[in-house]
Amino acid sequence: DIDTLSSFLQTGLAQSIVSVGTLVGVIGMLAWTDAGLSLVAVAAIPLIVAATLIFRRISSRLYTRAREQVSSVNAAFQENINGLRTAQMHGRTPIALDEFRAESEQYRRLRVRAQAAVAVYFPGVNAVSQITTALVLGVGATRVADGELTAGVLVAFVMYLAQLYGPIQQLGQIFDSWQQATVGFRRITDLLAERPTVTDTGRLSPADTAAAARGTLALENVSFAYSPGGQLVAAGLDVAIAAGSTVALVGTTGAGKSTVVKLLARFYDPVEGRVTAGGTDIREFPLTPWRRSIAQVPQEAHLFIGTVAENISYGLPGATEHDIEEAVRRIGALDIIAGIPGGFRHSVGERGRGLSSGQRQLIALARAELLRPDVMLLDEATATLDPATEAAVLDASDRITRGRTSVVVAHRLATAARADRILVIDGGRIIEDGSHPELLNRKGVYAGLWSAHR
Repeated sequence: DIDTLSSFLQTGLAQSIVSVGTLVGVIGMLAWTDAGLSLVAVAAIPLIVAATLIFRRISSRLYTRAREQVSSVNAAFQENINGLRTAQMHGRTPIALDEFRAESEQYRRLRVRAQAAVAVYFPGVNAVSQITTALVLGVGATRVADGELTAGVLVAFVMYLAQLYGPIQQLGQIFDSWQQATVGFRRITDLLAERPTVTDTGRLSPADTAAAARGTLALENVSFAYSPGGQLVAAGLDVAIAAGSTVALVGTTGAGKSTVVKLLARFYDPVEGRVTAGGTDIREFPLTPWRRSIAQVPQEAHLFIGTVAENISYGLPGATEHDIEEAVRRIGALDIIAGIPGGFRHSVGERGRGLSSGQRQLIALARAELLRPDVMLLDEATATLDPATEAAVLDASDRITRGRTSVVVAHRLATAARADRILVIDGGRIIEDGSHPELLNRKGVYAGLWSAHR
């Protein structure tokens, strides 16, 4: 879309100005040479304009659908590449190939239909031009025979006439480019018009933001839905998290645990209630200072192309080698990172390719530790690891949460048992709240989960 629009602005716009200027000049010369013949010559222009309007209607629709379809083709291609091994393991390669072929065929059909419109429009304009020239010659020859016009004037008029339809045809080609550029421009403006999920409304200073992050975090009667008027995934959440404490969120898949983490990080704003830090609504904090005060480690840690050191220092680009090494040492992962071929200089592939899940998780934890955040958000940080690696990651997690306000999404109850406090969430509501021993003594939902876990 951007390339199409850029190409039109660079060449098409200038060409259209030249063509329009030439067209106006030629029409003026035709009228000056012979007004009667000029009326015959310009009689075809309304027909060309009508054909252009019809072409615009058809081509605009087809170009729009083709642009949307090529996006689907690109998405299907990327998905098939990313999921190639899964498709091979499940014998889905022929089916995936057929589905991709169908998407590509739909794009081909749309492009063929668009080109068919082009193939009719441009030869049609050329045919009208030639027919009009023939009519001018016929009328002019009759007038020459009658002595009303000299042969020299007729030849000059026909030569000017040849210059008339060139700019018209060129404008038609420019119009086709303009149609494609318009579709691209509309898609670009639609993308730019997308509003962020949250608006940066904060006016407090970074110092006030950092001070508040060191205070109590609270969700005050918070309700949330991912779409306006949609089903609530969090309803009436009312809980305060003491500064420096570790709180584990426990519940079934889809209960709303990750939603709490997203609300605390202010990736979304609640539809009701408010999220506060130090008694202040977090919407009053500028987004960048607030998010610099917290660190999040998701289950699937995202690593970027670069070295291990560059990934650890992603949030603090100016960090020295000593700073990076100390961050890894503080979480107790220095030996594991050193065991990677190349150590801190090991080249990381796309999305961490070439590293194990545990290594990626520890790099993400070190990245968070390097920031020295006041609040830690760990989202199911051990759910995909083998027992030995899990032990290393749990130890690193304990180190990184020590002395910090921490919220841990825990599917493995061994993680929850280490927390100062456990919140059991179901259907977006907190149904149990207490420490590990307290919840076991209540013999409620958590006790049942623990019993099944044991």
